[in-house]
Amino acid sequence: MVTSKDKDKARKTQKKRPRKEEIEEEKIEEESSSSEVIASSSESESEEESSVTAVKREKNDAGEAFFGLGLGQSKKRCTIRKFKGTVLVDIREFYEKDGKSLPGKKGISLTIEQYNSLKSAVKSGMVDKEIKKLGGGFSR
Repeated sequence: MVTSKDKDKARKTQKKRPRKEEIEEEKIEEESSSSEVIASSSESESEEESSVTAVKREKNDAGEAFFGLGLGQSKKRCTIRKFKGTVLVDIREFYEKDGKSLPGKKGISLTIEQYNSLKSAVKSGMVDKEIKKLGGGFSR
């Protein structure tokens, strides 16, 4: 007998066909340059804490978009990737080997749900408040 759990499991494992809009978005992304610079600043920051950071969007050898974290030659990056049909936001430390950047063990892959929770905490100012409580400074 097939239970409702079995039906739910079967639905979850089925691959969803991309909508026409998603296909068009992918085509546009592929046609755009492999890197772009985005300036970002937090709206909730006071003038004292306000800083604008240039973030450069690049693509790795697999064609995945990534953003370097930190200034200069930081080895940390945020990569948006798909693994087993799930979109992940991967924040990871990289190392150099034979002239190539390779992902290290130190890092975390967030599901979209987890990423949205983190994003909400940052946007609400809760993260900045806790950093300030602990004496952490904000760069200019």
